[in-house]
Amino acid sequence: MDLENIKKRMLSLLKNNSLSSRETKIVNSMLTWATKKDRLTNAQVRFFESIESNYSDEKIAKSREWISNFDDEKKEIMNIVAHYYYNQGKWFSSLAETILGDKNYIPSEKVYFKMCLNKYATRVLEETRKEPKYKVGQIVYAVKKANFEIRKLLDRGGVVLRSNAEPVTSAVKGGKRYLVLPVGYSHGIVIEERWLKSRRNSNVKK
Repeated sequence: MDLENIKKRMLSLLKNNSLSSRETKIVNSMLTWATKKDRLTNAQVRFFESIESNYSDEKIAKSREWISNFDDEKKEIMNIVAHYYYNQGKWFSSLAETILGDKNYIPSEKVYFKMCLNKYATRVLEETRKEPKYKVGQIVYAVKKANFEIRKLLDRGGVVLRSNAEPVTSAVKGGKRYLVLPVGYSHGIVIEERWLKSRRNSNVKK
């Protein structure tokens, strides 16, 4: 192992590239260790080289191409999915917060595909973009499986005021969200499509 050469490469990487805050912290930490201890483990060297490989001329060119081709369609998909993950508060929540807080943010191609093209993201996109099952002005009721609050509010039905009232937050069939005004109430409530139906049960008294 040529330690001096590796240290020079670390300095060059830090100086000539826009590393992420995490990568910068890691490389700086390894450089400090190498300077103080005059050594690096094989694992540390491999880790550094894995970071360094992300900044080869080929990778940089590919990254620039990705950024230049990041169009409105990709941005729309990213924002739809970001709302879902932000509300879930688990996977990708920190990244989702960054996306929603910075309209100019562009993730790496790898991160974009990992976040926006998994099965949960695909379902959220399908629900967001599909044709609404219920139209504005239509009377709807709660299905039996809906929670007690929804069933109580829609005991006499409700009027659909708007579809896609809020971003989809459930990666399930019927996750599209509607603004519904319960009969007899002055304010609408947001309800997922899966908890709605178009007809009252025949055995319910009017």
